[in-house]
Amino acid sequence: MPRLTPQRMVRGTAYILAALMLCHIVLMLNNSKFSSPIPSYLTSGGLGSNPVDSVPPDEETSIAGRRRMASIKAIPVELLQRFARPVPQHLPDQFVQSQLPDRPLLTQQLQQPLLLTRTPFNFTPVEDPLPLIYSLQNANATAILDAMLAINAEHEILNAQFYNGPITEVIVVQVHDRIGYLYLLIDSLRRVKDVEDCLLVFSHDVYSSAINALVRSIRFARVLQIFYPYIKQIYFDRFPGNDPRDCPRDAGLYRARQLGCNNAEWPDKYGHYRESKYTQTKHHWLYKMNRLFERSPVLANFTGQFVFLEEDHYVVEDLLHMLRLMVAARKDLSQNVEILTLGTYEKKPDFTRNTAQVVVDKWVSSFHNMGMSFSRAIWDQIKPCLPAFCSFDDYNWDWSLNHILTKCTKRPFQTMVIRISPRVFHIGQCGVHHKNKVCNPALLSSKLDRMLANNIAKLYPDQLMFNAKLKIRARALKPNGGWGDLRDRRLCSSFFNSSESPPSGLPYGM
Repeated sequence: MPRLTPQRMVRGTAYILAALMLCHIVLMLNNSKFSSPIPSYLTSGGLGSNPVDSVPPDEETSIAGRRRMASIKAIPVELLQRFARPVPQHLPDQFVQSQLPDRPLLTQQLQQPLLLTRTPFNFTPVEDPLPLIYSLQNANATAILDAMLAINAEHEILNAQFYNGPITEVIVVQVHDRIGYLYLLIDSLRRVKDVEDCLLVFSHDVYSSAINALVRSIRFARVLQIFYPYIKQIYFDRFPGNDPRDCPRDAGLYRARQLGCNNAEWPDKYGHYRESKYTQTKHHWLYKMNRLFERSPVLANFTGQFVFLEEDHYVVEDLLHMLRLMVAARKDLSQNVEILTLGTYEKKPDFTRNTAQVVVDKWVSSFHNMGMSFSRAIWDQIKPCLPAFCSFDDYNWDWSLNHILTKCTKRPFQTMVIRISPRVFHIGQCGVHHKNKVCNPALLSSKLDRMLANNIAKLYPDQLMFNAKLKIRARALKPNGGWGDLRDRRLCSSFFNSSESPPSGLPYGM
């Protein structure tokens, strides 16, 4: 019989504890499978319900109460649809009932819960319970395009019946397909003081029923949706999507000419050919900006601040308070400040000290592209430089903007930026520029919540504190390429230049 040693006793105890923990986890998973705790404010009318009874009185008084309200394990799609406003034009029945390769029916997927947990989880499998369809039949692609154009044409402000006061700020969110990130952003916007006075604009480059339902479930502010229409989801087999007759990225000019591919004569400065998964973002950004400032009747007379966010951002509740302090302080400065920056890529944000520290410096895209804010007057200064934006060989909208703000405008743009206590955070761990295998935005947002809850007294400062300039070591402006294709440049120019038609085969004026 083997001798019982202290090492074996410790090992045996560890095995027993591990087995008990595993059993506990299995029981928790089984319980959560059948129970999905939904806060009362959701069951009474969507995210935020209505302006009268959106927050339970006993929860409203403490930040801990507000944090508890946000701890949602799952939102069934049926709940979102229950409070969602109908899309003006639905997809035809044959689309909803069609069988897709390696996918269950869309009607079956709608019955699955939309997992949006606030606790650590592997986020990758649940970005959207609906498939992102890039191989649609022509009839279905046409139906999606018609639905998007119908929404764009209506210019409908959702929840206008609840909020009829003047719009004080416009918060614009550029949305792709990461619904979990978008939910966390919306949840953080829900807690922003005075958000009910704003207009929230969601600009999409994917048509997803689940994302539409989530956006249209918002009840805490006015909402406007717009859609970038030249999306890969529709143009899946032709420009601006992935045309099989286009040149492979690394073909090189000599081989591309041998292949006779569509864009053989238009490589970028590094000899590479376009990739639609990257070029779409720059197109979407400019289309969105032009539509907001030039083609939106509901914003035609709005002269206040626009705040620009993306789906993987996360905001602090005194966001608007800080923005208004910055707008007021800018009037007293002796130097011009065109852009206000509410977010930074601060590696160690600090909310334990003075959270009102700001600095004025030259606007640099790699430091100041998050949570930008400017007005229509500043856009009017940018507009004459848009041809240079579209011709600059860089697929990034922010690097292209950096180029024109330093080379084209009368003087380089200046920004006022919050120094060590940003009000906009980036929680994106997966996406175009991030290749992490496990994406866990809920974990990061929970850490931010705890940090802010521990320093709630430091928020809402009375005035700003100006510091010396930061010593930003900006890299020399070197284009990243990916934008050498003449078709991309023509499509980009068509958004703001009525005399420039989009490439052959694309409709004009969408």
